[in-house]
Amino acid sequence: MKALQLLNDLFTARNGVDYSLTKLLGISAGIAMIYQFVATESGDYSGFGTGIGLIMAALAAKYMAEK
Repeated sequence: MKALQLLNDLFTARNGVDYSLTKLLGISAGIAMIYQFVATESGDYSGFGTGIGLIMAALAAKYMAEK
């Protein structure tokens, strides 16, 4: 039951009721980047880190603007 609560917390907005499209897109973009990085055996660690960092920064900026 705790796993379902974790998934619910992960994908819902701050009010805990509505699903957050921003979180869904951010998580799916991160997963896609990780998959592509591993599948293509890319050696571009700097680009990968920058991409993941920019996704996280965009999510943080969105939540800072919502306050």
